[in-house]
Amino acid sequence: MSGVLTISRESGESVGEYAISGEGLSSANYTISYQTGKLTICPAQLKVKAESMDKIYGTVDPTLSYSVQGLVNGDSPSVISGELERNFGETVGTYPINKGNLSVSENYSLSFSGGTFTIMGREIAEVYPISTIAVDWGSSVAALSLPQEVLVITSHQELINIPVSWNTAKLNSRASGSYTIYGTLQTPSDMEQENLPQAKIQITVLPKASPEDISLGADSFKADYHSSEVLIGEVTITDPVDDQHQMILIEGANDNSLFTLTDGKLYWSSVEAHSGREEFVVTILVVDAAGNELMKDFTITRLRTPLSDIEIFNTFTPNGDGVNDTWQVPDLQYFTGVRVMIFERSGERLFFTTDPTKGWDGTYRGKAMAPGAYYWVVESTETSEVRKGFLNLLSK
Repeated sequence: MSGVLTISRESGESVGEYAISGEGLSSANYTISYQTGKLTICPAQLKVKAESMDKIYGTVDPTLSYSVQGLVNGDSPSVISGELERNFGETVGTYPINKGNLSVSENYSLSFSGGTFTIMGREIAEVYPISTIAVDWGSSVAALSLPQEVLVITSHQELINIPVSWNTAKLNSRASGSYTIYGTLQTPSDMEQENLPQAKIQITVLPKASPEDISLGADSFKADYHSSEVLIGEVTITDPVDDQHQMILIEGANDNSLFTLTDGKLYWSSVEAHSGREEFVVTILVVDAAGNELMKDFTITRLRTPLSDIEIFNTFTPNGDGVNDTWQVPDLQYFTGVRVMIFERSGERLFFTTDPTKGWDGTYRGKAMAPGAYYWVVESTETSEVRKGFLNLLSK
């Protein structure tokens, strides 16, 4: 056998079957025949992966795209035809991206990987500022006229009004000043819910006006030696804004040490008689809930029973039983220049004092006087008055 065996195939690179044939051998003893073979070109695997994409709610879908792996023989992506498609829907959420009508040339087999199409809520880029609101001191927080909506601009330049819920917990309308109040946007479902900006508003609580006046229910009282505390009158504060006040008698001011304020009422509270005085000045300070102060002086007149009208008892029983043991005229303690004297019928003076709180116990020079009638004289140089009368000392 001689010659060189040459094997060749039918030309072509597309998918299909190609004949393989041989030639070139010779032999004197044999007849040589050639059997035709077959070369099969199978489709190459082409990997197509859909690219995940997104858009903002309400905008036009972007063109769906994909990436390709596996092109051979210098082929371009033009071997792919058709378009991807996504599941239908326009609400916020995610939708699968499918192969759609995508196909490849006969030289390739298609291996497809789907993607995800996300419709995102509209994003709020900015909340427009709100004008400062001024409110009166003490206003009800629940009654504040806060805006129910705020104007926002979205990331693709939409201007829309969004409901808002305000947090007023840190607002104290009983303390003047400036407060920044924040609000939570009540966004609809077609808007992005994460990382929302806050609405805010500046609220100015105006200063509280000071109380307008202080008044006293009475400006006089009657001296009463039976009690060291005598009601004068109720203190009333005129304040159209608020009724919370602190009333103070300023220590050391005028005659304040002689008075007390209890439960909004003014009392005379001195155990001293302060003889000869009829007028006293008391200074009341009012401090309201905002710290505003109002001070006012009041002239208080103490009424005394005239010496001519003082009740002077004409009997006493110095028997040591603790009842009516001494004879005295306590109402005289409110006068100056007082003289109290007791005489017996002979004219001898048995008792003398300038202190009307001291009484005669029915003795003279340590000796008990006999029951009977005695003569008394009381006088006040302040009023130039003199009274006289008889006193009966009863037996024990």
